[in-house]
Amino acid sequence: MALENLKNSWWFWWRQVFNWWALILPLMVFLPLGFYSGYEVRQPSLVMEATQDLLKRLREVEAFLVKAEIDQPMDIANEAGKLTDTITETKAALEKLSSSSTGLLQSKLDTINRQVEAIQTKVRAQNIKYDSAISQQIGQIRQLEYGLHNKVDASKDTTAIVFDQLRRFLKWIGAISFLTIVAVVLFIVMMSTPKIRSILAKSGSISAFGLTFNFNDLQSVRASIAERETKIESDAAQAYITALRSAGVERLFRQVMQNIEQQFTKLGVTLQSIHHRATLYVPGFVGENLVQATRYSGNWNLKDETVVGRRFSVRYGIIGKAWRLRSCQYNPNVHNENKDLIRDWGFTEAEAIPFQPSSDNSNVPRASLMAFVLTDIGSLPPLGLIYLEAEGANVLHTDNVLTSGPELEQVLSDGSGLTRADKYASESIWEKINPNATARLRSRLVRLQSELRWNDKIEGGVGR
Repeated sequence: MALENLKNSWWFWWRQVFNWWALILPLMVFLPLGFYSGYEVRQPSLVMEATQDLLKRLREVEAFLVKAEIDQPMDIANEAGKLTDTITETKAALEKLSSSSTGLLQSKLDTINRQVEAIQTKVRAQNIKYDSAISQQIGQIRQLEYGLHNKVDASKDTTAIVFDQLRRFLKWIGAISFLTIVAVVLFIVMMSTPKIRSILAKSGSISAFGLTFNFNDLQSVRASIAERETKIESDAAQAYITALRSAGVERLFRQVMQNIEQQFTKLGVTLQSIHHRATLYVPGFVGENLVQATRYSGNWNLKDETVVGRRFSVRYGIIGKAWRLRSCQYNPNVHNENKDLIRDWGFTEAEAIPFQPSSDNSNVPRASLMAFVLTDIGSLPPLGLIYLEAEGANVLHTDNVLTSGPELEQVLSDGSGLTRADKYASESIWEKINPNATARLRSRLVRLQSELRWNDKIEGGVGR
């Protein structure tokens, strides 16, 4: 035990030391290295002596060029002037001689004079080019001197040095910052994927650089499950809403309801005088559920189209019982006096509260429920069912057709699992309505089933 405690203690402190060193390592190594590298390579103050020597050399070159610019053109001009003066003096001397002896010399002097003028023209052009080249070089040297002077002055300013080095250091670590941002974005994208989160959740937690990421937090797991459950619910509802709208199921359902109302009228029950509502349910392709396929019709507790797409378990209420028995159902007196809704109909305590009797068993909320099943061929699951709900007990039949009493809810001994009330809903109402109306609705539901493939469940299983 002591050895185990020692090992645990050693591992604990080793992790602490490693994590702290992992945090301190960038400060101890990368920060000084980056600052030194930027300072050594780029800072002008480190080349101050060489810069001053270069400035001295540049000033000497500039002085030499200035002197050459002034002196050499003047020397050339003086020599050209001397040549011109000599020619002028020679001409004056020739004029003093006799004309018979000066003709040939005069022509030679004229030729020399023309050559001298051509030479002077070329010399002047060369002087212009020479002066321009020297002036250009002097300008470039002075611009270079100006830049070096500015850098030397900047290297003497402590604030400028600190700012310059900080800017260069931040530029130096820019690649590291970019990679860090990429890593953070990649981590966020990965954590937004449920599959990756579930894989990481198995590892419990990950620790690095003094930080610990806990992937097995129960609140996070719960939030993730709730998010996925909501997304599944929304996607399934939207798929059904889109398919049902394009199939026009609601119009055919209302035609069937008109036939059902007419049959009730023949039996002495006027639905329009009773608070009632009705809707159609079809199988869901996710789990063992029924999906509300239409808005409510009737005159009581009507909802808007947001009710379309809602899912209900096939193990719940009268619609679940009708679905499992694949036969019409009728419960003429729904109440919760003996917690019947919880015991027999799959209600929870919260769901049964609206039907909870008062302390003196007076004013008990009651309702009459009926469900008609749209069967498919052979042993295939039903195509859908129509749910009818009316306010009050025993309002969907008359005593001359079906005598009210507790025996209505007793199961018959014929092995069908049905009651007398169920037989009434099936034989007196459902089988008596116009078969063309139900045939059209069945045909449309068959096409809808081939599109949504609700008999091929995405998930399911016995008991779920």
